[in-house]
Amino acid sequence: MREASIGEPPSEQVPRIYVVGTEQKPKQSQSGIYDPSILCKECDGDLIGVWDNYGQTFLLSPSFSDNCLVDNAGKPAAYKIEEFDYKQLKLFFMSILWRAAITSDQFFAQIKLGSWEEKLRKMILAQDPGSENDFSVVLFKYERALSEIMQNPTKHRQGGVNYYRFRFPKYGFLIKVDQRSFHPELLPFVISSNQQLLIRVMEYTDSKEYERILDIRDKIPN
Repeated sequence: MREASIGEPPSEQVPRIYVVGTEQKPKQSQSGIYDPSILCKECDGDLIGVWDNYGQTFLLSPSFSDNCLVDNAGKPAAYKIEEFDYKQLKLFFMSILWRAAITSDQFFAQIKLGSWEEKLRKMILAQDPGSENDFSVVLFKYERALSEIMQNPTKHRQGGVNYYRFRFPKYGFLIKVDQRSFHPELLPFVISSNQQLLIRVMEYTDSKEYERILDIRDKIPN
């Protein structure tokens, strides 16, 4: 399974990944989490592998810094992307959710899609990214201290809407598993084929996960 590979720039040093599971001790990993049993060779390489390659190349693009929007204090607030392949990028995130749902690895224990799993599977096999309201994705980028930490995905419910939060090295994303739409404040950031992509910029020390990492950081062996 390639969920962690978005933190692995080709021809560059792989960043240190702190894997924090639900029923396992905190540990460091240089290769992320890989489950070779969940996909056939054709699906992994010919289908999902294509989306993985696109997603990795897109997220590791150095051109993001050329399209940065700043807030009133002059701090980075979002990256604006004018051109991107909606189908490949959306299916990249949808396939991560699907793989997380079907693996037995305890790192993804909170991913339980129920009846949504079959809908997601059919859309992936049909190479159908759906509309922006189908498994809506909001992408954000972590910067500065502790930005390369990887944590287990968690389930959330806000305003009656169910979604999962994934946290990878330097990036995170929300993916909706619900018929209802995200809160109106998030809609400008939802990946869509009808609008430019805005990637929210966050400092990891301002995120909800930061306090959790402080609690377990000293327990991680060097």
